Amino acid sequence: MKIGLFAPGRFLPQAKTLATVLRSMPEASVQLFDLDLTDAKLRIERDGVFWNDTPLDSLDVVWIRGFPYTNPVLPAAEHDRDWSVWQYDYLADQQSFSALLALFQELERRGVRVLPSPRSQWRGFMRFAILEELRAANLRVPPLLSTNDPEQAKAFMERFETVVWRPATGRAAWQRFIERQREALVDPGKPPILLANAVAGPMVRSYLVGGQPVLSLETHPPIHNPPQESLEVVWNRSDLHLSESECITLTQRSDATTGLPYTLDWLQVNYVVSEEGPVIYDLDPDPRIDWLPEAHHTAVIEALARHLAGHAPVPVSSDLDTPAPRPVMFLRRMLRLLFEFEFSKYNTRA
Repeated sequence: MKIGLFAPGRFLPQAKTLATVLRSMPEASVQLFDLDLTDAKLRIERDGVFWNDTPLDSLDVVWIRGFPYTNPVLPAAEHDRDWSVWQYDYLADQQSFSALLALFQELERRGVRVLPSPRSQWRGFMRFAILEELRAANLRVPPLLSTNDPEQAKAFMERFETVVWRPATGRAAWQRFIERQREALVDPGKPPILLANAVAGPMVRSYLVGGQPVLSLETHPPIHNPPQESLEVVWNRSDLHLSESECITLTQRSDATTGLPYTLDWLQVNYVVSEEGPVIYDLDPDPRIDWLPEAHHTAVIEALARHLAGHAPVPVSSDLDTPAPRPVMFLRRMLRLLFEFEFSKYNTRA
C-alpha cells in the first residue's frame, strides 16, 4: 500500500507522527510532501502526475492535512501583510491553491483515493449549506438562520430561549448570542453570521474513520477554581456514538450542486445529545486533533493509520473512559502566582 501524506509546514509534525505509525506496518510505504510547495514543481501530464520527479498517480492513498477551501476571490486579512504590495503575494497564494486543487482532483480522476476529497472541502466551506444538506438527509439539525439583517436576527432570538452563533464560513466555535453581540455583529455592511437554537444536552465531538466512530468525547466547561483549574475536560463516551445509519448518511455524501458522490473517510462531527437523539451542529472533513489529550490523540492517529493501510479502524479503548483535561501551557492561577510574586517585591510589610 503506497501512501502519500500532504501537509503544510505547521502541520508536518502531525503528518510525521502518522507516518511513524504507518511505517510500523510492513504493508505500508509512506512518503511525506510539504504543501508549502518549497522547492516543489508540479506536473500533470498524459502519462502521469508528478511532484518533482515523484509519480503521484502511483500512490494508492493520499491523505491531506491543512488544505481547507477558502474563498479565493478575497485576499486573506493577515496582520503582517503589506497592503501596498499585496497583489503579488495574493496572486501567488491563489495560484498555488488552484494548482494543488487541480492536482488532487486529477489524482482522484486517475483512481487514487484522496482523503479528504477536495469536493468535501468546498462543500463544507459554507456551514449553513452543509447543515441544511444534512437536514434534508433526515439527520437532526437545529433551527438555523444565516443573516446580516438585524431585524431577522432579533426575530430569531425571540423564538428561542438560548441562541448561539458562529461565522457562516470556515472552522469556528459556536458561542452564546446575546443582545450586545447582535448590535456588534449583525449589520448589512458586514458578512452574514450563522445563528442556531441551543439544544439542551451533553456536547459531543465524535471522530469517524472509515465510516465508524472511533472516539466520541463529551465536553465539560472549564473549571475556574484553583487548584482544579483547567480548560474544558473531555470524557470518552462510547455510549454516545452516532448510530450506524447516521454514520452512513454523514460519510456517504453527494454534492448537491453536481450530484457527484464522494465519501468522507475521516471527519469530526459536533453534536448535542438531546432527548430525541443527536442534534448536529458541525461537520469538519479536515479536523484538528493536536489539542486532544495525548492518549486520545495517539488512539485517533492509530485508527487513522489502520484505515489508510487498508485495515478496519479500532475504536478507542474503554481504558480511556476517565475524564481528561485539554492540555494547556498556562492557567490563570499560574499568572496569579506571577502577579503575587511581583507584588511581593514592593510589599514592605513584615
